[in-house]
Amino acid sequence: MKRGAAVLAVLVIAAGAVPPAARAQQYSSAGVGMVRPLGDFGDTRDAGWTVRGEVGASLVGIIEAHAQVGWSGFPRVPGPEEDADDHIVHAGIGTRLGLGLTFLGLNLLWFTDDGAGAVWVPEAGARLGPLELVADLRPTGNQTWIALRAGVRF
Repeated sequence: MKRGAAVLAVLVIAAGAVPPAARAQQYSSAGVGMVRPLGDFGDTRDAGWTVRGEVGASLVGIIEAHAQVGWSGFPRVPGPEEDADDHIVHAGIGTRLGLGLTFLGLNLLWFTDDGAGAVWVPEAGARLGPLELVADLRPTGNQTWIALRAGVRF
């Protein structure tokens, strides 16, 4: 967590060092997609839906920083246990490195599900104009998953 705060501080300082004329526009985006549970979580939950909203700005050329909030819903697998569906909300910050039409990103997210605290969530995607396609992976915690969502920037 200290490392995440240090990275964020460096990005904020770097953004302040760039002349205003060189800064790109701020943006917001909204996306929806499918989310598939992995591991033990996948034994009790089916694939579900995810929704995500984001606000951000370009910092230096190909580097962006953003804040996001989202929801993922996982229906329970039919079986002998009468367990409820999972509805997981998250919020966090992240950064992306643009590589032409593609990008790689890393998010530090807090989830409402299992008290795991902050979790690093890598992402990769492609953007063409205002449209983007993003895949991300929640690799740790009791609820792990992979998600694929389509979004629009405005």
